[in-house]
Amino acid sequence: MRWNSVFKLYCMFALIVAWTIVAGIDQPQPPWGAECNDRDQDGYGDPGSQVCPHPERDCDDERPDVNPGEREGPLGDPTCADGLDNNCDGLVDAADAGCYECFYDEDCDDENPCTEDQCDGGVCSHVATTQPCDDHNACTVGDICSRGTCVGGPSLACDDEDACTTDACDPVVGCVHEEVICYDGNACTTDMCDPLTGCVHGAVSCDDGNPCTDDSCDPSTGCVHTSNTLPCDDGDPCTMNDRCEAGICTGVLLDVDGDGYASSSCGGSDCNDSNGTVYTGAPELCDGIDNQCPGDPGYGEVDEGCQPPCIDHDGDGYGSPASSSCTYPEEDCYDYNPNAYPGSTYWSSTHRGDGSFDYNCDGVETKRWEGQADCVDWQPSPPSCTPVWGWYPGCYDPVQGWPSCGTPCPYLIGCLWKWMGWCDPTYYEVVQECR
Repeated sequence: MRWNSVFKLYCMFALIVAWTIVAGIDQPQPPWGAECNDRDQDGYGDPGSQVCPHPERDCDDERPDVNPGEREGPLGDPTCADGLDNNCDGLVDAADAGCYECFYDEDCDDENPCTEDQCDGGVCSHVATTQPCDDHNACTVGDICSRGTCVGGPSLACDDEDACTTDACDPVVGCVHEEVICYDGNACTTDMCDPLTGCVHGAVSCDDGNPCTDDSCDPSTGCVHTSNTLPCDDGDPCTMNDRCEAGICTGVLLDVDGDGYASSSCGGSDCNDSNGTVYTGAPELCDGIDNQCPGDPGYGEVDEGCQPPCIDHDGDGYGSPASSSCTYPEEDCYDYNPNAYPGSTYWSSTHRGDGSFDYNCDGVETKRWEGQADCVDWQPSPPSCTPVWGWYPGCYDPVQGWPSCGTPCPYLIGCLWKWMGWCDPTYYEVVQECR
């Protein structure tokens, strides 16, 4: 009996190998007992498993001669009286269809699609076939009968060649294609899927088209638009000095001449925005034009009530001739030197520009330094002399007097004490200054 079981197992393995070669299937089966629970090494596991050579459950995994691939019968065979469910169909001995007398082939139906059931002389026979079958596993194709059992064929190809799906197989429903989730958790990327390459993460454009915001992106929250204070253009021809404020470009009313009054063409009150001396309420400047605007007293009159215009070439506030239109009403005696004007306190060793040293406009060239130098009051202790500031005696001219304006001559700068009541004067050349 033991040898008979081993021989049966050998034959079963040989049939499977032969079927695999004929079907052109290059799919190696796992070794018996390596990846399924098959204690009796008959190719059937308990529980049943797709990784076993035969997926059906072995109802007695301690006996290699009891499994879904064995037969029970025909009538008179020892398997009909051994008290075993030899083919694991839940029927024992005489209760099994293979062990009772039949009259028609239909009486022998064992509900196994992999056997050909016949009634011959009252005895049922069940001949294993090699016809196609269904192993009820949606993940195999080309299933075929072998040794009375439906054996699954090659795995079902579920690759849909779409990089945007994950492909798997469910034994119940077959191929399953689940959508790939491309979300990368970065708010600064656009997440999409390309069927050829898979997930693509492009940069989010945060440009809001507003020149008054600095656009950036925070990976956690997304686009950030920060207000700036840059110069801008609000597109309004009636504004100027446009600048961003609180994210909005704003300007002030147009004031082309910069007199502080907006142009009347833009809603302001300046009737002449190209001349800074003409505006509402402007004073008459005696400049040969009407400085007022409509509605002002004197509008339409030119230089009404004006004094002569101020002619001040050197910009010292005194005009020549004198004019009340100037800062100071007195006449400038020389209008081409800003240091020359009435009451000037400026001393100079050079003439004002016309040969005269009369900087204060009093009609006289007043010398700054007069008198003769001397050293007096010699004292022995502590040794000292008292200087009398003035010119070297030789600088005196009987006609001109002491040095005239712009003339150089030695001038006392100190007295050197010496013995025997003597003081020695020290001179330095100085240019006479006048005003």
